[in-house]
Amino acid sequence: MSTSSAPQRLGLVDPQTASKPIADVFALLPVINAFRAMANAETLYRHFSNYLLRLFKPMELDATTERMIVLNIIFSMRFRAYTKSSHRGP
Repeated sequence: MSTSSAPQRLGLVDPQTASKPIADVFALLPVINAFRAMANAETLYRHFSNYLLRLFKPMELDATTERMIVLNIIFSMRFRAYTKSSHRGP
């Protein structure tokens, strides 16, 4: 029988008592415990949270790119419909 203890866990950083750089980043992010846990690594937290903020931020496409995506989807759907109808068995 093993007598090993449970692994140590990092506590969650409280936004009210966090250092100024961490508190500034908390102000930009949604309240999610994963962000509070990552704040234990202060030197990395600001850069990584900026990355996550950009990752989950809604993106805006320029009109040309948006139009190309729409046309690509339409072409793909028509091609699938064509191949499906032309390869039917008797």
